[in-house]
Amino acid sequence: MSPQEHIQITRVCDLCGADVTPNGTCVAEGWQELLGVSIHLSTVVCRRCRFVFQPERFSDTLLTALYKQDASIADDETKEKLPIMKSYLSERQAVISRVLTAYGISEGAAVLDVGGGRGECCQHLAQRHRVVVADATECYPVDPRIEKVPGLFSANSEEAAFDIVVMHNILEHVFSPTELLATANQVLKKGGILIVEVPFELYTPLVARHLGDWRHVGYFCRGTLRQFIE
Repeated sequence: MSPQEHIQITRVCDLCGADVTPNGTCVAEGWQELLGVSIHLSTVVCRRCRFVFQPERFSDTLLTALYKQDASIADDETKEKLPIMKSYLSERQAVISRVLTAYGISEGAAVLDVGGGRGECCQHLAQRHRVVVADATECYPVDPRIEKVPGLFSANSEEAAFDIVVMHNILEHVFSPTELLATANQVLKKGGILIVEVPFELYTPLVARHLGDWRHVGYFCRGTLRQFIE
């Protein structure tokens, strides 16, 4: 596969819809190796809404090939950093539990973990709630009580089916946060809760002026994340 044939350039900001050709600034650019080929990538900031993103969009075919190749590396990193990963996981689970308590979520709620892999983030909820993990990987859930559906959102997902939707470090991987959040809104019940976590990486393109992880195509601050959710 030639990665160049599976990359298209978008000049429209997903947050405000502005054309970033006249309304954007390139803050970082360089070359990254994808499937053994050096690809030129860049990062731009929209001067209208301040959203920072990568304008080069990968096709689903290219993304599948890249993430399939990357899986073993991610597993190795997890093993090396297991104590730290466990600490982060405990913290995330505590935050989720506090949110459910604060909003008075009763036993038996339906929870959707978007892109949750094996479902570790919501594993602690499986005893009292229905937990569904929507993920493109073929790995089995960490707990047999957790249901697994293919893709970030299954084609069979019913509208207003879930009380809680969890997105743990997912939005920075998608080319259209607006689309993903709109779909999450559709499957949430009225008064449902959306829990979103994104990394704070603006230093990389704006200060260090270099490309970050190829997997991360969007960079958020509290302001732009709030705008996307609104």
